Amino acid sequence: MLDEKKIRGTHLAPYLRNVDVQWGAINSSNLPEMDFDDEGRARYFLQSGDILVCEGGEIGRSAIWSGEIEECYYQKALHRLRPLNGHDDALFVVFVMHALVNLCVFSSQANAATIQHLPAEKLRNVRYPAPPLHEQRSIVSFLNRETVCLENVESEISNSIQLLKERRAALITAAVTGQIPVEEMNA
Repeated sequence: MLDEKKIRGTHLAPYLRNVDVQWGAINSSNLPEMDFDDEGRARYFLQSGDILVCEGGEIGRSAIWSGEIEECYYQKALHRLRPLNGHDDALFVVFVMHALVNLCVFSSQANAATIQHLPAEKLRNVRYPAPPLHEQRSIVSFLNRETVCLENVESEISNSIQLLKERRAALITAAVTGQIPVEEMNA
């Protein structure tokens, strides 16, 4: 684990923590810095397209590094997955990770004795679908379209709920202030 007490200033560079990785987004502003020796720079350096997976917290939460910062590293509380040989679409892998989290695959693999986490050994044991690249890209395209539709529906529902709350409050106010006659009911 990176230790801020070991900062010597020889090769300070920003690094990502678990909290910086959210579903589909990575915080790249106001990152802490740490000293990285040659071995650490080689091991923890991020390349555009790397997939970062949280080991703790919401285990399995994933996002793709887009290279927002030229030189950035990651803390070992994160797993870095790097598509090799052009056989995997990074967005497809993130969708798969999201499905695995929703199916509780990672929480059933996690060590629940203390705080749940997903060590690399257990992540390696998880099997996931790996169709041909063209199928992965078709699936990603479909899921992106459907996600936009679902987000639009969610937004409409939220707006409707807000409007109903406002109308309910107005109705209660009107009834309490006598603007609406309320008849007494005999039991």
